[in-house]
Amino acid sequence: MGFTIKTSKSGFQKVPEGMQELVVTDVKLVPSGKPQKVQFEYAHESGATCRESFAFTQPMQAKILGTRCDVLLNGTLPEGTEINTDDLPSMFLGKHLKAMIRHHVTEDKKVYVNIKWVESYFDVEPAPEVAEDDDL
Repeated sequence: MGFTIKTSKSGFQKVPEGMQELVVTDVKLVPSGKPQKVQFEYAHESGATCRESFAFTQPMQAKILGTRCDVLLNGTLPEGTEINTDDLPSMFLGKHLKAMIRHHVTEDKKVYVNIKWVESYFDVEPAPEVAEDDDL
């Protein structure tokens, strides 16, 4: 018995470069037993997605993650405030962010999407319901 295979020309969509609005669609602490890093997945309105991870044991990555937490909390926490890693998924999941996106093309033509910085995080309020006028 044979299989039917359909070709696809759409390919992988990259998040466009420049200042973009993304939404955090997934936050995972890995490995789950004793987390060593956090992985974020983001979606763009075009359907494109990107991922990034931060290792807790890498000083520069931990510093960037600390900066992201500070931006998320609008800079309201004092310098040196500790955030429990178990709280990261509930803090970030579903948040929208405005971020500067840059593409990096390697020598073998692979394209990586990098979030250079995050300007702000915000919630999107659902559109208010419009009351219909029954005076016809």
